Amino acid sequence: MPASFSWHPLTPAEGLDSVIRWQHCAAQWISRAAVAFLPHLSDDSHTNMGWDSTHSALTGRLLPGVLPVSLQLDTLDLVLRIRDAAGVEQEACWLPEYTDAEARAVLSQILRPLGLNPDLLPDTLHYPLPPLPAEHGVYPEPDPEAARLWAALRHNAHGLIHEVIQAYPQAAAPRIWPHHFDTGSYIPLRDGTRGVGIGLSIPDESSASPYFYVNCWAQEGRPDLSRLGWKGPGQVVSAGWSGLLLPLEDLTALPAAEQASQAAEFLEQGAAALCQAVEVMAQD
Repeated sequence: MPASFSWHPLTPAEGLDSVIRWQHCAAQWISRAAVAFLPHLSDDSHTNMGWDSTHSALTGRLLPGVLPVSLQLDTLDLVLRIRDAAGVEQEACWLPEYTDAEARAVLSQILRPLGLNPDLLPDTLHYPLPPLPAEHGVYPEPDPEAARLWAALRHNAHGLIHEVIQAYPQAAAPRIWPHHFDTGSYIPLRDGTRGVGIGLSIPDESSASPYFYVNCWAQEGRPDLSRLGWKGPGQVVSAGWSGLLLPLEDLTALPAAEQASQAAEFLEQGAAALCQAVEVMAQD
């Protein structure tokens, strides 16, 4: 499946882990705003974010102020921007050189005139987070090369996932979740008792670098992938979760012209293979 959207070439860059960790910190302001000002949904989806490729920004949902606005994180500059429903910027909070406490003070001055009470922004959130650097310091200026690489990965993941799920009408639109900080979609199967997820993950215990993934889940039991016979890109994972993993370095090792087709093959064929594996499990 060749990518029909514009693939952004991936070039290795130093400092990627730091850029991701500080963006993870900054994105929590979008989730705090959702918790403070939006109706709570049982699946926590009111806290998740979209991806705006035009601005390389994480985008929160519209907040019901005097003027409906959304809080967005410009990932290249680490700036929280407040945009109205038409996408016009109303205010901005530049995070570099601020602590979280200082950022809160600036956001309070921005939100209150919009009819959004900043006193409602929670100090802590209801989901677990890894240790984040903003708890102990000031936001840095992001490394430009690393920030561009991570924005390219987000853009590519969003576009590829959107294409893959066209074959699965029941799949959720790709979103970015504030706790895991992945870009992902979920394909429910068998009345929701099983399913397959596809997406892009930040570094974790499965990989020291960001990676594309396809995973599978069942309400009862765990899918056995020993018979999968996967011969596509990436590798099979069985420790901690069941699925497939394609690390960033496998893509950056390729010429730019081949990166898109490799990632597309991984997600498309991986999703089909794991959906089939889940169905076989249901029949056993």
